[in-house]
Amino acid sequence: MVFAMWWLYFARPAHTLLAGTGPPDRGFLRAYGHYLIFASAAAVGAGLAVIADQVTHRIDVFPQAAGAMVAVPAAVFLVTVWALHLRSRASSSRRSSPSLPSSSF
Repeated sequence: MVFAMWWLYFARPAHTLLAGTGPPDRGFLRAYGHYLIFASAAAVGAGLAVIADQVTHRIDVFPQAAGAMVAVPAAVFLVTVWALHLRSRASSSRRSSPSLPSSSF
């Protein structure tokens, strides 16, 4: 799971997003959006430790709760990576392409 998160984060170079042209608030949001990425990645690691302790009966936690301690931060990680890396790329390419019609939404 950790390798998959690493691969998803580094699948596309992010330096072009931070150095790209556009409104200054987008760079600010992208830069500070990484706090969510890093915090959720750390929370996944903590959740994996809870699952290991639950499986070895070192702590008394319901299996569903232990699973949620990994699933929720992983979902936050995926949504944040999508919003910062993939969604911003798609919207910027749509705005910069003169051949695409502009949409009303």
